[in-house]
Amino acid sequence: MKALIYLFPLIIVLSACGEQGQVEIQSDKEATVFVDGKKKAMTGTNGTVTLTVSAGEHTFGVERFSTDGLKRYSGEKQAFIGADTQNTLRINTNSELTAKGIAEKRREEERLAKRRAEEERWWNIAAQHNRWATFTDPDPASATVKDPLTGLEWMRCSLGQTWTGSTCSGTATTYTWDDAKEKARNLTFANHSDWRLPTVYELHSLVYCSSGQRSKVRREDNGSYIPNSAGECKGSFTKPTIQSRVFPNTELSYWSGSPVANYRVLSWIVYFAYGYEVSNYRDARNHVRLVRSEK
Repeated sequence: MKALIYLFPLIIVLSACGEQGQVEIQSDKEATVFVDGKKKAMTGTNGTVTLTVSAGEHTFGVERFSTDGLKRYSGEKQAFIGADTQNTLRINTNSELTAKGIAEKRREEERLAKRRAEEERWWNIAAQHNRWATFTDPDPASATVKDPLTGLEWMRCSLGQTWTGSTCSGTATTYTWDDAKEKARNLTFANHSDWRLPTVYELHSLVYCSSGQRSKVRREDNGSYIPNSAGECKGSFTKPTIQSRVFPNTELSYWSGSPVANYRVLSWIVYFAYGYEVSNYRDARNHVRLVRSEK
């Protein structure tokens, strides 16, 4: 008896899946990289990362946020990646405000509008500097004087000087900004203990230009002055730029209590040699004239 042998066909199916290519993403440093909407990797400190992806058309995206969370930077590109290929893809980013950034921008605009309104109000007061020439002191023997326009009560003399009843005698003391604030906090004078450093606007309201000419104070949005617009006196004027009949023996540079925005080491002073405002390092030494507000 003969054996029968059956030969069955062997069918082998070769799958095309698994074909891949590489792509180097070049973009912002330390940004999240997405492939077809899925998070895949992060760029390094050099702004690059190499990915292995399946061959075909893909959408590549990058995203990062500013450290303060106010801005989002993102970009996107489509590219075809061939099998067994090396590719380079540069993705540039554009910025937009986050919800937090939009809210902060709104608050900054409100702060800026408030500051501009305050500056304009005080400039309108400072512009009336000629009032000091005709000022009639109701109590010329007093160690303090009240400005009828602002209602502020000022010390006639600088700290370190003594009021004699008609003038300021002695040498005015200089202080760092922090020491000046501390001195004001602990001082009782003329039966009051609420003396303080004046704001830069308040201090600038004491400037008197004997020439009758003065530049208007104008600032950039960041608070810095536009050249020749810091409130200085113009023409031929007497120095110091203050009414010496009211404030005798005044020195040239005086601290205000106003810090310079965004600069922790700077505060504003008024320079009475010319009558303008200028920033100064807080560890510098300047003179002090204190003020109080009527309750």
